[in-house]
Amino acid sequence: MPITEIALLHLKPTVTIDDAPVRSSLRAAKLAMESFTGYPFHFYTQVDDPSYIYVVGSWATVAQHAEEWIPSQKNQEILASVRDLLDVDWMFHVDIDQFATGDSPAGVMPVLAPTLEITRHFVQAGKAQVFLAKFEESRESLAEFTAPQPVCGGWRIDREREAGNNGMEKEEFLLFCGWRDVAHNLEFAQTEAFEKYKETREYLTAIETKHVTRWDI
Repeated sequence: MPITEIALLHLKPTVTIDDAPVRSSLRAAKLAMESFTGYPFHFYTQVDDPSYIYVVGSWATVAQHAEEWIPSQKNQEILASVRDLLDVDWMFHVDIDQFATGDSPAGVMPVLAPTLEITRHFVQAGKAQVFLAKFEESRESLAEFTAPQPVCGGWRIDREREAGNNGMEKEEFLLFCGWRDVAHNLEFAQTEAFEKYKETREYLTAIETKHVTRWDI
């Protein structure tokens, strides 16, 4: 089963997404990764700050990405080409198969949605299962509201260690929702279903939500 990569790039202060070197370098990176993996890669810009660029793609395994692609000559050439244009704020993998059918427990990735919501749920240590059970209680209502755009969620694979908590691994749940626009998402926030979803926050240390739109480079 392939896994999903999500990465956040941040343009340097003097650089914009309209600059030709940015587009050409990232287009080359997209084509190279697609050629290497055989899977499509999608680029998005953050609605409230387009200097943040999200990359969502697929790899056969974490090892294929970390051990074969990252040290490869082609990737090193790409990194050199963007060194003066942007920084990689973070990058990790999620246990989501973007090509699974609609009956997948994770759901279907809304990669083509007009607006994509990416929410990072930072779950309290030892609370992953109770958080997931609570989330599942509201999933159907959420999916009904976003329809025809789907909802998809999965766990971060390559976790970090939690400082000051006996070295326990941080648990992080990624939720991807498709919306018509940000206003559509805000409408959901006024519903009883959203109040049910908010109950998951009892098991979180933090939550981060961003809205992005597709960037065809």
